[in-house]
Amino acid sequence: MIVISVLLLFSVGQAQTLSPENKFSPDKLVQNLGHASYLERSQAQRRLQELVAQKSSKTEALAALRRCTKSADLEIRESALRILREAEHQSVQLEIEKLLDLTNPSSKINLPLWSQYSAMAEQDIDSRLLFAKLATDHLIALRYLSHCYQDNAKPKAPQKRTASDLVQVHHLLDPYSIASDDAALWALLLCVDDPRFRLGLGGLSTRTTLALTQTGTGPVLPSRRESAVVKRMIGKWVAKDRGTGLDRERLAIAMKYQCHQEASFLCDQVLQDRFATPSSHAMALLCASTLGRPHVEHLLIERVSDHRTAHVWQLIASRKTKIRTQVSDVAVALMLHQQGIDPRKAGFAELQADPFVVFREHSLGFSSESERQDAYTKAWKLLGIEMPELN
Repeated sequence: MIVISVLLLFSVGQAQTLSPENKFSPDKLVQNLGHASYLERSQAQRRLQELVAQKSSKTEALAALRRCTKSADLEIRESALRILREAEHQSVQLEIEKLLDLTNPSSKINLPLWSQYSAMAEQDIDSRLLFAKLATDHLIALRYLSHCYQDNAKPKAPQKRTASDLVQVHHLLDPYSIASDDAALWALLLCVDDPRFRLGLGGLSTRTTLALTQTGTGPVLPSRRESAVVKRMIGKWVAKDRGTGLDRERLAIAMKYQCHQEASFLCDQVLQDRFATPSSHAMALLCASTLGRPHVEHLLIERVSDHRTAHVWQLIASRKTKIRTQVSDVAVALMLHQQGIDPRKAGFAELQADPFVVFREHSLGFSSESERQDAYTKAWKLLGIEMPELN
């Protein structure tokens, strides 16, 4: 009987130990994380984990743990951080599970940067899988970048940034450092390369544009599903005019990644803009011909009188020889191509093929005006039409 009474008293004592109404509130429990007794420390940690897992007590427990992350006691500080990291990991995993369930609408997913990402990548299972990879591998970066987003409709207080933060973000978002097969980081770059993200990274759009244009840089993805998502994002990205003035490069990117709808829109936009650069007009003509835009023959005839220099290319074999390409040169070469005639037969001797727009625009020029005159004369004969003399 005495033994039973002692056991009952011990059980009551334990119940009081675990009861939040008693001395073991979250604030008291976090202090016990630094208790001299291992048993007390273990019980406090276990109880805090239970409180964090319960919806009714989660907010209070997390607040108490966060307050202790600056404690002078190393044991308390490290234990509190460990429990917070575990809680964060569990919370993220639950959100990722929701993300991968297509029955959950986009608005119900609480992951940093998801709304901005999904606006570009859409919300199918492929885009969700890629974002799940981002959230798993780069959660800290996603949190930081989401605070940099400044929507004019919902202004935020500016985030306090450290030099270390900027260095890390700059490295992460450097288009020349991202591996060609890293779909997640290319998707992240395309998502945040937007004026609404106050990143403090001047010239990011220009660097991204040049990296996507150049041979040997940009995403080359072995996964068909990831490639489809990144291609969609490139299409959305290239369609936005960021004021860089790189219309020719935007067209080249759209063609390189087969974003033909966006390329058609940009092509028409450039050809209707008389203030667009000669190089932009030259690329737009190549795109229009490749895509089979309406009335392309009429467009080419119109540009035969455009003698502005679009490109100057210096031959490596002879450093003294420069090939100058005019907009009119591109138009004449494409007129021949449209009729199934190889422009080389007319004298386009430096002609080089291009996998995306038939010919490389810089290779369609001539080293002298006399060579150009001769080529045009031959072209008219091959085409069987009469054209006016060059001015």
